[in-house]
Amino acid sequence: MQTTNPDTGNSSLARRSFGTSFSARASVPQKRKAEVPVESEHDSQSNPSRSLQRHRHVEPSRQIARSHAPLQRPTGTFEQDSSIVFVGPRGNGKSSLAVIAATALQRKVVEADDLFFQATGLSQGAFRKAHGVEQHRLRQADLLREMLLQHDKHCIIACGPHVVVGRGRELLKDFSRSHAIINVSRESSAIETSLDAKGQRRMIDAVQEMHSMHRQLSNFEYYNLEEDWRSELQSASEVGAEGTLPHRVYRKSSFQTLQHTKKDLISFLSTSLGLNASEGTFHTLQPPDPELRPDTVALSIPINMVEKLDLDWDALECGHDAVELVMNATPTLLATPITAITCDTIGRSIAIVRRHFSLPILFHLRLDSIEHSELESDMLRSYFALLHLGLRFAPEFLTVDLRSPDHDIHRLVNVRGLTKVIGSYYHRNADDGFWAGGKPDEMYRKACETGCNVVRLYQSATSTSDNFSCLALMSRMRSKTDGIPVVAYNLGPLGTLSSVFNAVLTPVTHPSLQIGEPAADHPTAPTITAGEMQQIRYATKALNSLKFYVFGSDVKYSLSPAVHNAGFATCWMPHTYDERQCDSLDLIRTLIRGSEFGGASISMPFKAEVVDIVDYLSPSARAIGAVNTLLPVRSLNGVNVSSHSFSKYQRNRSGPVTALHGANTDWMGIYACISRYISPANAPSPHTTSVVIGAGGIARASIYAMARLGVSNIFVLNRTLAHAEALAEHYNSNTGSSGGLQGSAAALDTVSAVKPTVRILNSRDEAWPEGFSYPSIIVYTIPTRQAGTSGQRDWRVPEHWLENETGGLLVDVSYHDFDPATSQAALEVKRRGWVTIDPLEVFFEQGCAQFELFTGTPAPRGAMWESCLRQYHRNVFEHVGR
Repeated sequence: MQTTNPDTGNSSLARRSFGTSFSARASVPQKRKAEVPVESEHDSQSNPSRSLQRHRHVEPSRQIARSHAPLQRPTGTFEQDSSIVFVGPRGNGKSSLAVIAATALQRKVVEADDLFFQATGLSQGAFRKAHGVEQHRLRQADLLREMLLQHDKHCIIACGPHVVVGRGRELLKDFSRSHAIINVSRESSAIETSLDAKGQRRMIDAVQEMHSMHRQLSNFEYYNLEEDWRSELQSASEVGAEGTLPHRVYRKSSFQTLQHTKKDLISFLSTSLGLNASEGTFHTLQPPDPELRPDTVALSIPINMVEKLDLDWDALECGHDAVELVMNATPTLLATPITAITCDTIGRSIAIVRRHFSLPILFHLRLDSIEHSELESDMLRSYFALLHLGLRFAPEFLTVDLRSPDHDIHRLVNVRGLTKVIGSYYHRNADDGFWAGGKPDEMYRKACETGCNVVRLYQSATSTSDNFSCLALMSRMRSKTDGIPVVAYNLGPLGTLSSVFNAVLTPVTHPSLQIGEPAADHPTAPTITAGEMQQIRYATKALNSLKFYVFGSDVKYSLSPAVHNAGFATCWMPHTYDERQCDSLDLIRTLIRGSEFGGASISMPFKAEVVDIVDYLSPSARAIGAVNTLLPVRSLNGVNVSSHSFSKYQRNRSGPVTALHGANTDWMGIYACISRYISPANAPSPHTTSVVIGAGGIARASIYAMARLGVSNIFVLNRTLAHAEALAEHYNSNTGSSGGLQGSAAALDTVSAVKPTVRILNSRDEAWPEGFSYPSIIVYTIPTRQAGTSGQRDWRVPEHWLENETGGLLVDVSYHDFDPATSQAALEVKRRGWVTIDPLEVFFEQGCAQFELFTGTPAPRGAMWESCLRQYHRNVFEHVGR
């Protein structure tokens, strides 16, 4: 495997990191040396060097700066199978991004430069030198037209900078009406490094000139952040655990190169185009509509603080449901033409937030500091130009000031794509009884009539009575069953109560964001934190403290209590989580009917047995035939609350338990880790084969996870043949087991779920079955305590299982049994191109998914991972499992 971090601008290095080949669906030709274009479309016959000399002292983004007219936007959504085009100057990482996107979406990669070379036998630069600029443009346009016609479906196309000049520009503009064209931007230092152009000012100016031209013909923009795993500092817990267990594999290992970029890009494609793909985390367990779920909050981050060196991003991850990125639309900003600096500031800030949070992003261009009477037409033109620019980076939400003209809001809404528009109104005169007057209804009607998805109303409170007026309005607004969601709250200390009990998307701050930000400079910024809101909600009994458990026959050293209690503490939840060691379901039956029961993790040997005592099963639990997560169903205020509801208000309430719901997150942990580390070379296809060792509940979850990934050929090896046959029958039958593969929540859908065929291996020593490819995934599900009287597992991987030319993944799900003997086997397979997934990660991923089911709140992954490592470190010193 690649042991150093490849530059994402170098596609060949990226391919070495991800694998040397794809499948029949996606082949990638070898790249040649990068060339930097030097002509502009305004100077088709001129000498390239003269062109550089003429433009080197000119603002590179002058085409953007000439006008405040919005950059091109899509007029609607695109067909799901339409090809996607990445454009941009050299060194921006288009080819690497195309590889990542093609793998995640299971599409074919098409490199425009490679097609040009195949057709002409010359590179772009060599052809231009041999035949002249005009002939080069004509040939380029002909080949571009042919490429777009032949590859308009199911492809990821990477286009070099030459296509934006001459007729090629018009071809791409026309293509953008029905296809997504994504301009890739990147910071200049990374481009210089990629092109080996340090100090070459003329070359960089030419790149920037091309960059502004790409912006004009594209309809989306992706900011490609740098990624270097070696620069990430390990926490004290990770360092301590590595010191204790140097053989362990941890998440900052070199084979994770470009994993952050993969996650960022897939999140961007999901938001901009609605494309679903596996990215290795389950933040999508939370429904993607925080405006529809009661009790959601949005962390408000000023854009000028995003890149502060001392900002602790892990501390900000504490139970928020969205992130609001705030940019002040001051008169100075609105008087300044849009430049590349503005584009990069917005794009880079959104990209950084997307990297640190797996949450919806709300871009708020705040116009509150300007009086309505001062909003001149030029200001509004600039304001909407910036809003249209924000849309290019595909935030999930975008605010628009409702004082704006209706036709401008209509135009914004008509080109919003999948971004949701929040009509925002700040009432400046706090003494005129705003909430009881007609203005809220007027603004609500305007938001509805102009096509906004949400309306947000707020003012500064002058007395505590403003809270009750606001809450009365909210109660009345909720009765509009066919209306849009309403966000309504008062600002300032006197308005705290209305913020606490606002329905959805309440803006909140964090103590680390309040340092150096005087409230007087931003009077409409939130002052309440998520922690303060939680404390008030629990203190007033709006939410209740609950008791959670892990049940099993051997849970004394379970990591679950430490992990979940860390999550509760980080999110200011007064819940408790304890282990309950038991030999039968009798104790479980007693505790799960208590009024304070919040949920339970089910460990061995009860995962299959618990199925008989639940009233409802999730599709995955039904397909697997096992439950590892138990949730109470309650009747609150006469309304039966179903256990699949993700509302914090519904999940964090005590009361009589009317029913029980069973779910399974074991498969989610396995799925997340395999999808995170699988290389493009081993991307699941109809020919992919895997092996599962064991035939218990975890083995069933493993098969389900791989089927969701698209692996259809699965072999099972188990000491007791009858158990293996029962497992195969469970999945091969036509009843029950396959339904959950297509019936899970839409948020968990993958691009390739299949019904698996399970076959049995009689022993490790038998020859690999003819007609099947060698396995690329091997999952070991048997813990030491079940391996026999010796207490040692046979981790021997037969040589003929490792014949897959592109290596594979070795997964062990028994985290407390990952001993030196196991590590030796891991080292052996590593030499054959195989990667071993640390079982702690599998446990951690399923625990994060479980936390979200328990609480209706996104898991604070940083704090929970730290606690997981610390507790594991303690357990090792007590010789757990040895």
